[in-house]
Amino acid sequence: MNFAYPDEQGWYAQKTPWVIGREYSGALLVRGTRIDRRGQVRFARGYGEHLRELYWDAGADQSLEPDPAYRFLASATLVRARGCYAFQVDGESFSRLIVVRVRS
Repeated sequence: MNFAYPDEQGWYAQKTPWVIGREYSGALLVRGTRIDRRGQVRFARGYGEHLRELYWDAGADQSLEPDPAYRFLASATLVRARGCYAFQVDGESFSRLIVVRVRS
């Protein structure tokens, strides 16, 4: 993550591609929060967005050339500071928790 250039609202962005196996073709919801202290996460699919969550409809795939095994969903994750963050990824038949540490 590039901490040298926050946006006009003080958020630092990092490209975050989400990759999901083609065996799951349903909708996808991604939410996040900071877990080591108070803090928030925002997401973007386009420049200037500060979304509280990401949602893709069933079958969504943004691959330039579709991969036979995976779907690709493009986004960016925005945070205000280094720290520990958790993401909850929900599908129609599953829920997964991903924990990451953001460093400079």
